Amino acid sequence: MSASLLSRISASSLHRVVRDIILDELQGTRGRSFSPPLPVGDERVELGPSGLDLDSLERFSLAARLNEFFAMHETGLEDNLLRARTTDRLVDVIREGLHVSAGSVGFRTGGTTADPRTIRHGTGELEEEVRVLAALLHDVERVILTVPSHHIYGFLFGVLVPEFLQVPVVDARWSLLGGDSRPRTGDVIVSVPFLWEQLLPVIQRLPGGTGGVTSTAPLPEGLARRLAESPLERILEIYGSSETGGVGWRDDQAESFQLFPFWRRGESAPHLLERVGDTGTSTTRELPDRIRWIGDRRFLPLGRRDTVVQVGGNNIDLDELRRRILELEISPAVEDCALRLDAPGERLRACLVTDRAPTEEEQDRARHILRSTLGDAEIPGELTWVRELPRSALGKRVDWKIPSR
Repeated sequence: MSASLLSRISASSLHRVVRDIILDELQGTRGRSFSPPLPVGDERVELGPSGLDLDSLERFSLAARLNEFFAMHETGLEDNLLRARTTDRLVDVIREGLHVSAGSVGFRTGGTTADPRTIRHGTGELEEEVRVLAALLHDVERVILTVPSHHIYGFLFGVLVPEFLQVPVVDARWSLLGGDSRPRTGDVIVSVPFLWEQLLPVIQRLPGGTGGVTSTAPLPEGLARRLAESPLERILEIYGSSETGGVGWRDDQAESFQLFPFWRRGESAPHLLERVGDTGTSTTRELPDRIRWIGDRRFLPLGRRDTVVQVGGNNIDLDELRRRILELEISPAVEDCALRLDAPGERLRACLVTDRAPTEEEQDRARHILRSTLGDAEIPGELTWVRELPRSALGKRVDWKIPSR
């Protein structure tokens, strides 16, 4: 990607990125239930008391986050982010900066793991990926975006690829694909497995000639089958991560993933890849999953190599989440906790160990504490209360049974 592609990013796309970053920042400081008055389009919103009412610390954190994302410090314009009083002025500063320098974009690792990191992707690498993705979507007329645009998946498919293909983007983050967001022939819907599951009733009424893209988490077999039976013409599944960007693709879940042309299989371990540059040099990247290779150009992911699971496109470190739940002031006191994800596309389940059975009022209070403290994807969808965690005859922890309703 040349600087000229970044400089052609529309104001509305930049407004969308800025809006999503503001929302992420404010939900981090004011709580996940906070919903600021941010527009879907590119309307002007005040950052001060008459609008978002950002205090001095929030303004500084926002400016730092935007600087981190767009590398404004490479342009000498980063302090102008602090002087901006409206969202449209922030967009103006960023556009000016992208005309001066566009060396990289910084994406934070998805979800709420213990230590989210910022991964910088050079614009040359992003351009290489955009060309491959655009070739896979060459006949698309519009992109229907249902995911945040400040994560690498949303930025690629909701900003860069549409700019490369010169097709419009319909912002559908807060939509059930009705009204102005209703798909039509020639559209592609960009979403994640958790949202695909929720949108299934709507998908059944789509016109012919619409397609879909899915990523960030494995597509469950049952969901993939139902999507294949729907009016969707094609579901393009992308495998990758914040650290690597896109790695491979497939449009038939019965098949393995095809490795993108700029990657090659690492030699020392199955989960290692080498990114091949234009000059023939390569850098080694590590995949988060165990990998089974089928030859040198096709592969199948076999599950995470660590304690991180994906919920709704977010990476959740179960060990870190358990630690945080044990620190909460829940009554009766939680002495131990186990977490599990039964299947991709579902919510977490939690088993809480207490010295007595909680009353209904205490259970409601516990759910309130969890909802007001944890991130959306971290909140367990099911709570089971026990006196002790179930264990096998050998003393090893085993899964608990879900109470019948």
